[in-house]
Amino acid sequence: MKIRHNDLWNGNESYTAIENNQIIHRDVMPAKNVQALLDSNADIRNHSSPNRRAHGRLVASIPGPLHREWKKEWRNEGGTESWEAYVKVKLNDPANAFLRLTKGTI
Repeated sequence: MKIRHNDLWNGNESYTAIENNQIIHRDVMPAKNVQALLDSNADIRNHSSPNRRAHGRLVASIPGPLHREWKKEWRNEGGTESWEAYVKVKLNDPANAFLRLTKGTI
């Protein structure tokens, strides 16, 4: 198994390995970066009064590795619904409420 490690510009780490004739790529966001993002989300959620009628409003902040994981799941499930609809379902899941920047559902 050959492993390549890169430190990315945004503080994340990227690992690529060859294992059993497969290329495996993994991006890792260090816990300190994730916590900073979650704290920022909570601050915005608790101290903002968004205009719900505004077009193009920011409704969530999703870490890059999680975004890529969701995109992979969506593709593996056949992508029968639009990507936007899939993300909306994911963000409205109570388990992912910490990613939303507004209270309630999207």
